[in-house]
Amino acid sequence: MGKTKMNIVRENFKSLHEMMATLGSRKNNEPMRGEYSSTSNGKSFTGTESYKEAEQLMVHGYTKILPEIKKGMVQANASMSPMQRRRVTTGVQGYAPHVPNAIQGLPNSMIRTESQMQKVKAVSIVYNMTQNAGTNEREFTKCGIVILSLVNKLELSGCRVNLKIACMTTKSGGELAICTVDVKSYAEHLDLQKLTFPVAHPSMFRRFGFKWLETVPTLTESRFSSGYGRSVGCDDSSLMDAMKLNDETMIDIPMIQRANYDVDALLEKTKLNK
Repeated sequence: MGKTKMNIVRENFKSLHEMMATLGSRKNNEPMRGEYSSTSNGKSFTGTESYKEAEQLMVHGYTKILPEIKKGMVQANASMSPMQRRRVTTGVQGYAPHVPNAIQGLPNSMIRTESQMQKVKAVSIVYNMTQNAGTNEREFTKCGIVILSLVNKLELSGCRVNLKIACMTTKSGGELAICTVDVKSYAEHLDLQKLTFPVAHPSMFRRFGFKWLETVPTLTESRFSSGYGRSVGCDDSSLMDAMKLNDETMIDIPMIQRANYDVDALLEKTKLNK
């Protein structure tokens, strides 16, 4: 017998503002008509006192972790060579003598550096922060810092990065529900104040992701009302098939954990450094 085809419920928002406005204007769908975990869950689970507080953090930034993020970026960038985009060569003029060439009386007896023309690389990353109920706030923060440090390191090396957040990937019965939001385009610089909350705070998933599942109009599976389904990640073939990633790379929390929260190890595993 062949695999049962999953019904895919998918929505992508072009910005955080669009997502907040849309979720704030919709009523609960039929399968989730009595479910309000997005607003009723407490701080121990979501990291915020209320849905309103989560909205404020989305607008103004999760600034209290900025020093930790900057420290993580410095550590991640320690392996970068400041000369990695310049080539050392010899010539008639330069900043220091090339002794072997000078002894031989060769004209190119000075050392100089030349800028290398490089083709601009671009990568698109989908960070899936959907996790089970046992994942605590600290884990979301640690993994978010790794993602931001990875993006920063890629951009410092001359690579343009597009970043999207998957704030809900869950399935129940024969239905798979996926919510994503664009948070950084290739052309935008890395705005830490804007990105700290959606990338590194559990309320992005446990308030906004939950709110999306409660209100997305096309949801039909009634069993989602029992625990909001089962979270799925990169190891789930139905999710990866539905995402149709093509040139995008998905990274989830278990992948970061397996890389021991190390940016270089994660770059190697995802082949984003190739």
